[in-house]
Amino acid sequence: MPHQARIPDEIYAQLYTIRHSCEQMLAPNRTSDAPSLQDIVNVALKRLIKDWQDENKQNLLQEELLEQRRTARSNMGRRKSEDT
Repeated sequence: MPHQARIPDEIYAQLYTIRHSCEQMLAPNRTSDAPSLQDIVNVALKRLIKDWQDENKQNLLQEELLEQRRTARSNMGRRKSEDT
């Protein structure tokens, strides 16, 4: 069951940079073989799940996730122009 998630512009730009970097490693006639943004997100999510299942990494990951939520909540209602 697919779901959509909002991705901040900064992260989207970094994902696009990764995709572009992969395209550059391929022959000009093979750029369609580069991973899509969805492929990149899938790999990242698989790594997240793998780290979550590792007891040594889970606490650090949990702290990072909670900090992300705190940051997102503090930015709610704030316009992008206010961040600069």
